[in-house]
Amino acid sequence: MGIRKNFCTHDSLAMIYHDVGDRHPNNQQLRAMVTVDLKKTYDTVPHEAVVSSMYEEGLEEKQLDFFCSFLAGRRYLVKLGDGPDARSSTTKEKKHWNPSRSSGVANII
Repeated sequence: MGIRKNFCTHDSLAMIYHDVGDRHPNNQQLRAMVTVDLKKTYDTVPHEAVVSSMYEEGLEEKQLDFFCSFLAGRRYLVKLGDGPDARSSTTKEKKHWNPSRSSGVANII
């Protein structure tokens, strides 16, 4: 679907939900939709500022590590259908979050 003028992510997801999710109730085909785009969501804000703000709000280290794993160095695999049409990708950089390095940056957001 991509980026469309005057449409936000919510609008795009609503259109996908309508096309995929709102099918006739007698249709027994399996349907699934997974959306994860954390890196692009925060690509205009310093990642350490986002994570530092989450830390200040009280998220635990395990939760922060999980979130950070999507910002850099995350490998994922998407497979559609039953055929060999799987795709994979890796983000370009790998950074580790360190709360002592990030303190004081939370007020940027």
